[in-house]
Amino acid sequence: MPPRIKRPRSPAPSLDSIPEPPSPHRAKKLKLLASHSIASPFPDFPHPTPTEAAQGETEVMYALRIHAVL
Repeated sequence: MPPRIKRPRSPAPSLDSIPEPPSPHRAKKLKLLASHSIASPFPDFPHPTPTEAAQGETEVMYALRIHAVL
């Protein structure tokens, strides 16, 4: 019996050509993002400040790097 010849695959559409359907919650999310980009959602909570947050992030990344090496 001769070997079967497979049919060629049809080309898959690229992800760039497929339009993303609009999210029904997009407007609500953008409104919330805009409102919190100006003012904090927790105005009475003083810590961490941006500097403290950056320092803590650096310490966490350093600790993770040490554990990854060991």
